[in-house]
Amino acid sequence: MDKMPEAFDLGVWAKPVMYAALAWTVIALGLLMIPSTFWSADVVVVVVLVVAAAWYFLALRGRLARGEAGVEQLREQTPVPPV
Repeated sequence: MDKMPEAFDLGVWAKPVMYAALAWTVIALGLLMIPSTFWSADVVVVVVLVVAAAWYFLALRGRLARGEAGVEQLREQTPVPPV
């Protein structure tokens, strides 16, 4: 990912933090789904994942490809300080 001027950046720690967050989410969801009293959470998680995937593939993916969303769109709205 490109760096934006004056934006917060984790540097080399970005990937480890992202992987740790993903692992934490998977573990938390797994622990919530194990007890039989939380089995209805399975349905909620699947529905949310299906809705998120549909939104990505039907709406966001095209906007990202056309440059209407994402970092480039944000970069156009960020004022550049004078040098």
